[in-house]
Amino acid sequence: MILIDCTYLNSPGGKKILKVFLDKILINKPKNLSFIIDYRVDKELINKLKNSHYKLIRNSEFKRRSYYKSIKNKIKKCICLASVPPPIKLECEVIIYFHNDLIIKPNLSLSLLKTISFLLKKTYIKMINSKKYRWAVQTNLMSKKLSDALFIKDEMISVFPIFRDFIEKKSFKKTPNSFLYVCSSSPHKNLKRLINAFNRIKNIKSKRIFLHLTISDNEYFKYNILSKNKNSNLTIINHGILNESSLNSIYSDSKYLIYPSIIESFGLPLIESIEFNCKIIASDLDYVKEIVNPSIIFNPFSVLSISNSIDFALENNDIKESEIIINNKIDKFTELILS
Repeated sequence: MILIDCTYLNSPGGKKILKVFLDKILINKPKNLSFIIDYRVDKELINKLKNSHYKLIRNSEFKRRSYYKSIKNKIKKCICLASVPPPIKLECEVIIYFHNDLIIKPNLSLSLLKTISFLLKKTYIKMINSKKYRWAVQTNLMSKKLSDALFIKDEMISVFPIFRDFIEKKSFKKTPNSFLYVCSSSPHKNLKRLINAFNRIKNIKSKRIFLHLTISDNEYFKYNILSKNKNSNLTIINHGILNESSLNSIYSDSKYLIYPSIIESFGLPLIESIEFNCKIIASDLDYVKEIVNPSIIFNPFSVLSISNSIDFALENNDIKESEIIINNKIDKFTELILS
């Protein structure tokens, strides 16, 4: 049995990784796969597994450990897709796909509770790791961070970016002066500086501006975003968590993806937006440079720099196109699993 452990894989980005992964690995209907799936996962993803063996499990390390113990002797290879190694020591081949930068560096103005939570997760991962286990990450930058933080040898870490391929960018009718930020309310998403930056742009009265957000916490949006908007020409629309079709519709309508996040394991919206011909205005940080060439960059720690980049986008029609510079390695990853 090849065990695919998807426990804890329930964030929007995590579910997208899982969807792409399932579409690829199930295409030939292998019979030797068994899945552990977070019980909170979408029905659409469960339907993909209807002809496969799977176990729905609560996001509890106690439940996870109990299940591992019950099938330990059947596991010939184990793939953990959500950053955390197996809860019991395994002698078989183990690969952990790590994609949570906040576990490595749990700071950046997080609440005390969140900071402690991430520190405990980091300590726990170190405790249950084995020198025999192999790791996979999405970028070379994450490989270095993981090696430094968890003391994993470089040769035990492989780089496998995973995203949905597209053949070419399409042509869309864009709403003028429209910006999209696919984000949460987490502090590292840098929303406070972004809203302050929109308040500081040159208020050209003839230009109406739109900012689309995807914040799940509507109370946070009302009291920390909407109430802070002092720009009468700026309309801020929060869509909450969107399904893929609805998000794609906003990508296709938006002229710019603005991305001021301070820390990311990958930054999947940077890649997704290019399919819909968005021009990217993004943080001048290494995680961005690993995967795309943006149209405009700014210092994410400077409100003035973010504001100037917005002004430049509004005042210039000949901004260069954004492009993907990373290669999708979902094929290589699935080959490694099934070999």
